[in-house]
Amino acid sequence: MSKAVTVGIPYTVDNGEILVNESFGPKNIHGRRSGTVELKTMALLNGRALGERLSLDEQGFVFVEHKTQVKDFFD
Repeated sequence: MSKAVTVGIPYTVDNGEILVNESFGPKNIHGRRSGTVELKTMALLNGRALGERLSLDEQGFVFVEHKTQVKDFFD
């Protein structure tokens, strides 16, 4: 589980454009988007192995264990 996966993550380009990301209509099937996006290639790792070392101050997130009572995620 420690293998990295390389993915393209969209970042907004700061060029002064007004950013809009809007969904509307029946079942939100229509959309409007403005702004320029640039894909940056990043390596993603499974952070669970680092869970004890993560902090909000340093990495900006933490793993919190939460037991679910959901029995069937497809229901």
